[in-house]
Amino acid sequence: MDAIKLLEADHEEVEMLFEQYEAARDDNTKAMTAEQICKCLTVHATIEEELFYPQARQVLDQSDQFMLDDAEQEHAEAKEMITKIMTLSTGDELDHCVAQLKVAIEHHVSDEEDELFPKLEDMGMETMNLGIQMETRKKQLKSTVK
Repeated sequence: MDAIKLLEADHEEVEMLFEQYEAARDDNTKAMTAEQICKCLTVHATIEEELFYPQARQVLDQSDQFMLDDAEQEHAEAKEMITKIMTLSTGDELDHCVAQLKVAIEHHVSDEEDELFPKLEDMGMETMNLGIQMETRKKQLKSTVK
């Protein structure tokens, strides 16, 4: 699997989960969906940070390194939101936090898909072997992320 395609598929999965959260009418469904969102994002961020971003840093010119710096900062902010969401069970505060996370993730996805990924493709980044490594790591993480 191509690394960029794998990340884009994750983006689509999270987008669908946010839509499911918004459509949910009962607290239990909302809580379970919020947990799914958090787990999915945690796994996604981990494979980006461990595998994708280091490889991207090798490919990008010094003048484009800011894209990865920004992405890592956005990950740190998302992780703080995820930590808070995981402490909440239901109610308006959960809705508010999930909505904030959604906005942050939409911005992050837009930056990656509109700027970072095309730049890396233009630079000829090798993505097939990396995608295989990312897929393997993703499977490992899915079994351990709580």
